[in-house]
Amino acid sequence: AAICLGLLIFIIVMLASITVVNEKQQILYIFPTTKEVKNGPFTDIVWPHTNHKVRNAIQVTTSQYAVLKHERTQELRHVPGPEFVFMGAYETEEGIASKIVLQKQEYIRLIDKNTGEERVVQGAT
Repeated sequence: AAICLGLLIFIIVMLASITVVNEKQQILYIFPTTKEVKNGPFTDIVWPHTNHKVRNAIQVTTSQYAVLKHERTQELRHVPGPEFVFMGAYETEEGIASKIVLQKQEYIRLIDKNTGEERVVQGAT
Protein backbone atom coordinates (compact mmCIF):
# COMPACT_ATOMS: atom_id res chain seq x y z
CA ALA A 1 0.00 0.00 0.00
CA ALA A 2 2.88 2.38 0.79
CA ILE A 3 4.45 1.71 -2.62
CA CYS A 4 1.13 2.43 -4.35
CA LEU A 5 0.74 5.67 -2.38
CA GLY A 6 4.30 6.73 -3.28
CA LEU A 7 3.69 5.91 -6.94
CA LEU A 8 0.41 7.83 -6.91
CA ILE A 9 2.09 10.91 -5.40
CA PHE A 10 4.91 10.67 -7.98
CA ILE A 11 2.41 10.50 -10.87
CA ILE A 12 0.43 13.47 -9.51
CA VAL A 13 3.59 15.57 -9.15
CA MET A 14 4.76 14.57 -12.63
CA LEU A 15 1.43 15.43 -14.27
CA ALA A 16 1.28 18.75 -12.40
CA SER A 17 4.80 19.54 -13.66
CA ILE A 18 3.97 19.33 -17.38
CA THR A 19 4.62 22.75 -18.92
CA VAL A 20 3.38 23.69 -22.41
CA VAL A 21 5.27 26.54 -24.06
CA ASN A 22 3.92 28.02 -27.31
CA GLU A 23 5.91 29.49 -30.21
CA LYS A 24 5.85 32.99 -28.66
CA GLN A 25 7.18 31.95 -25.24
CA GLN A 26 10.36 30.69 -23.61
CA ILE A 27 11.32 29.14 -20.29
CA LEU A 28 14.07 30.74 -18.25
CA TYR A 29 15.71 28.13 -16.01
CA ILE A 30 17.44 29.70 -13.00
CA PHE A 31 20.14 27.50 -11.48
CA PRO A 32 22.38 28.43 -8.51
CA THR A 33 25.34 29.43 -10.70
CA THR A 34 23.85 30.01 -14.16
CA LYS A 35 20.73 30.65 -16.22
CA GLU A 36 19.48 29.03 -19.42
CA VAL A 37 16.62 29.69 -21.82
CA LYS A 38 14.69 27.33 -24.05
CA ASN A 39 12.48 28.86 -26.74
CA GLY A 40 9.11 27.33 -27.63
CA PRO A 41 7.18 25.60 -28.94
CA PHE A 42 7.61 22.48 -26.79
CA THR A 43 6.07 20.50 -23.96
CA ASP A 44 8.33 19.55 -21.08
CA ILE A 45 8.23 18.26 -17.54
CA VAL A 46 9.66 20.93 -15.22
CA TRP A 47 10.06 19.47 -11.77
CA PRO A 48 8.81 21.58 -8.82
CA HIS A 49 12.31 22.00 -7.34
CA THR A 50 13.55 23.63 -10.58
CA ASN A 51 13.43 27.42 -10.36
CA HIS A 52 11.98 28.63 -13.66
CA LYS A 53 9.92 31.36 -15.28
CA VAL A 54 7.84 31.28 -18.48
CA ARG A 55 8.43 34.51 -20.45
CA ASN A 56 6.59 35.87 -23.47
CA ALA A 57 8.53 36.98 -26.53
CA ILE A 58 8.54 40.74 -27.08
CA GLN A 59 6.53 41.78 -30.14
CA VAL A 60 8.23 44.60 -32.03
CA THR A 61 6.44 46.22 -35.00
CA THR A 62 7.99 47.59 -38.18
CA SER A 63 8.25 51.10 -36.73
CA GLN A 64 9.79 50.02 -33.40
CA TYR A 65 12.88 48.46 -31.87
CA ALA A 66 13.43 46.64 -28.58
CA VAL A 67 16.14 47.63 -26.12
CA LEU A 68 17.55 44.74 -24.07
CA LYS A 69 20.12 44.96 -21.28
CA HIS A 70 22.55 42.20 -20.32
CA GLU A 71 22.50 41.78 -16.52
CA ARG A 72 26.19 40.91 -16.19
CA THR A 73 27.87 43.23 -18.71
CA GLN A 74 25.25 46.02 -18.66
CA GLU A 75 25.55 46.21 -22.47
CA LEU A 76 22.49 47.28 -24.42
CA ARG A 77 21.26 45.35 -27.45
CA HIS A 78 18.87 46.93 -29.97
CA VAL A 79 16.63 44.62 -32.02
CA PRO A 80 14.72 46.24 -34.90
CA GLY A 81 11.23 45.06 -35.84
CA PRO A 82 9.15 43.52 -37.18
CA GLU A 83 9.97 40.52 -35.04
CA PHE A 84 9.16 38.50 -31.95
CA VAL A 85 12.24 38.99 -29.77
CA PHE A 86 13.40 36.25 -27.42
CA MET A 87 15.63 37.53 -24.64
CA GLY A 88 18.84 35.77 -23.67
CA ALA A 89 19.21 34.13 -20.28
CA TYR A 90 20.80 37.23 -18.73
CA GLU A 91 18.82 39.89 -20.62
CA THR A 92 16.03 42.12 -19.37
CA GLU A 93 13.73 44.35 -21.38
CA GLU A 94 14.60 48.01 -21.02
CA GLY A 95 11.79 49.14 -23.29
CA ILE A 96 10.44 49.51 -26.79
CA ALA A 97 11.16 52.67 -28.73
CA SER A 98 10.04 54.13 -32.04
CA LYS A 99 12.39 54.12 -35.00
CA ILE A 100 13.37 57.41 -36.61
CA VAL A 101 12.95 57.21 -40.38
CA LEU A 102 14.98 59.75 -42.34
CA GLN A 103 13.99 60.98 -45.77
CA LYS A 104 16.41 61.67 -48.63
CA GLN A 105 17.61 65.11 -47.59
CA GLU A 106 17.35 64.70 -43.82
CA TYR A 107 20.02 63.92 -41.24
CA ILE A 108 20.23 63.38 -37.52
CA ARG A 109 23.00 64.04 -35.02
CA LEU A 110 23.46 61.30 -32.43
CA ILE A 111 25.38 61.79 -29.19
CA ASP A 112 26.41 58.84 -27.03
CA LYS A 113 25.39 59.73 -23.46
CA ASN A 114 28.17 57.60 -21.96
CA THR A 115 31.17 58.70 -24.04
CA GLY A 116 29.98 62.03 -25.47
CA GLU A 117 30.90 60.77 -28.94
CA GLU A 118 28.94 62.44 -31.72
CA ARG A 119 28.04 61.11 -35.16
CA VAL A 120 25.83 62.29 -38.01
CA VAL A 121 23.59 59.89 -39.94
CA GLN A 122 22.11 60.85 -43.31
CA GLY A 123 18.85 59.65 -44.81
CA ALA A 124 18.65 57.36 -47.84
CA THR A 125 20.60 58.53 -50.86
